[in-house]
Amino acid sequence: MRRIVLPALFALFAAASAFAQCSTQLAFVALQPTTDITKRTWAVTFTNCPDVSATTFAVGSAGTLNIGGINYDAVITSFSPANAIMPNPQVNFTLKLPTGANDPINVFYGSNNATFSYPVNGQNKEWTLTLTEAVNVRSDSFHIGRADATGTSSDANLPAIPPAYRLQFNSTYSYRPPFIPSGATTALKNRIQRDFALNIDTTDKTTGYVDDNSVTGGLFLPRLNLAGLVKQAKVGAQATYDRPIHNNDHNADVTATAAGLIPAIQAVNLMMTQKKLASPLSLAISAGYRSKRMTGSTYRGRVYSGTAFYHLYAMDNYRIDLTATTTYNDLNDLPAGTPKTQHAFTAAVYYAPSPTSPFSAVASFQNGSFGAVLTKLKQYFIGVSVQKIDQYFNGGATQ
Repeated sequence: MRRIVLPALFALFAAASAFAQCSTQLAFVALQPTTDITKRTWAVTFTNCPDVSATTFAVGSAGTLNIGGINYDAVITSFSPANAIMPNPQVNFTLKLPTGANDPINVFYGSNNATFSYPVNGQNKEWTLTLTEAVNVRSDSFHIGRADATGTSSDANLPAIPPAYRLQFNSTYSYRPPFIPSGATTALKNRIQRDFALNIDTTDKTTGYVDDNSVTGGLFLPRLNLAGLVKQAKVGAQATYDRPIHNNDHNADVTATAAGLIPAIQAVNLMMTQKKLASPLSLAISAGYRSKRMTGSTYRGRVYSGTAFYHLYAMDNYRIDLTATTTYNDLNDLPAGTPKTQHAFTAAVYYAPSPTSPFSAVASFQNGSFGAVLTKLKQYFIGVSVQKIDQYFNGGATQ
């Protein structure tokens, strides 16, 4: 069934993209972090923009890239026209920094808006850009499709687990306050990053599948750097409540949490005609207190967790997300045989015909123990993802 459904979904999305409006996306050619700021190549990719051609941009001329309210002079270095291999044209440029300006990479990861302007026929033309990965986020996504699971038992006499319908909903809000120059005086509340997430991942089957639903809120001090090892780090505290839909088990956690990006392990662009700016490997660690309800009893104690997240882009339209989490439950009086250590791994592949497409096809594989449920399982999923629900159904653009 997967062999039939997935190509059909891809064809549907490709057909829908033909009627899409002009959209533009800010991209970045991946180079080593030690490369001089003024020698890094940036680009704007145009999708379904008939008024953009090879004669629109002149090499050596200048436009303006605005990220997070800061203007950078963009010196045009080349233009890549559309062709059979690269259907979306792209203008490439380097940046000149105003005196005392911040590194645009740091600004990029602290902003949720950008524009590119350039003089066309004597008038200034401005394009609103989609950011590949903004840090400030207010977005919602919805996945639905078929899931298949395999149990961990080796007993061939056990009945097969029937397929299920999976529902996944993610709502995320993250606000990082504007950059505050060194030495400036401001209240602590104006320096705090605020994060909130609601995640639902369940199926119509009571057992054998992931049933991981949570709500999380946190306050952090952002923009912490540790030499060249960790960038864009944050340190703070968060509270999380996990509960399956199909039983009464739950976790309530309060933890100290630290997270950051590891620039030495950059995101990879595989067989890409147009490079994308993508965050490198990210790590998060936490330690704190857990109250766990399991099979009618409550267990309390310390909990430790570590998560690694990495993603990469391939063949222009694909994004691959890899997530691995290990949790250690140091709880009092757990029943004999209850595992204290949980491992969870997720690999997901997304296909979207354009950067602003409301729909994408998604296929994923999950292996391990997720949320408050300690049972190990393997789950395969294929379905449709709707990104930024409020943008496409309520008319309000988000990033």
